[in-house]
Amino acid sequence: MIDCVRQNPISLAGVTVTTHDGVTLLNDVSLELPGSHTALLGRSGSGKSLIAAALTSRVPQTLKLSGTINAPKRATLIHQNSADAFNPVVRMGHQLSIAEPDRQKVFDTLATLGFDSPQDVLQRFPAELSGGQRQRLAIAMGVLAGTELIVADEPTSALDPINQQAVVNALASIHNSTVLFITHDIALAAACCENFYIVDHGMIVEHGSREEILNAPQHAATQELIDIARSRHEVPA
Repeated sequence: MIDCVRQNPISLAGVTVTTHDGVTLLNDVSLELPGSHTALLGRSGSGKSLIAAALTSRVPQTLKLSGTINAPKRATLIHQNSADAFNPVVRMGHQLSIAEPDRQKVFDTLATLGFDSPQDVLQRFPAELSGGQRQRLAIAMGVLAGTELIVADEPTSALDPINQQAVVNALASIHNSTVLFITHDIALAAACCENFYIVDHGMIVEHGSREEILNAPQHAATQELIDIARSRHEVPA
């Protein structure tokens, strides 16, 4: 049984997801998003995307869901590849105007998200833009629509380092929505998130502030993420 209520803060309490033949995919997951930037970290297959689905009412009906979800009815979910989020035959200016008809607000939002030439971007079709530009435009859609929750599920994993940083900077610039950044890259998370949750085998195994997690990790899954980043010289040893 799943209870869906809406009150601040956005949270999950005791959320469990199982298959109909009894395999547990999420086990008693509880987390709280305090209204700023939170990172949900873990290896591939750890359950991060299923947590995102629970927060955005996208858990497949073929699965059994129980627990309590406090989340807004309207949330933006940004996937690894946002190409499917846009109509390929409609210019970006028209697509963004559906979310926000005030053109100046669109320009201002794009500038805040790191676009040097918003006018040029708005004249283009999705296929004429880079993957990083499309990811930032997907973020812009959520900001312009005024959604309370923006869930970015591995939005940087298919991008080169320059575009990864551009997307992270775009997420960091958001101040009027709660942001959940889902990633396996703890260095990128550290660049824009104040709060960390670590997922392993469908469970939250550790949570704390950025400084607490980076300076005094308590779980092996957390240490593994830090060690990977240190091997690439992305976080201090």
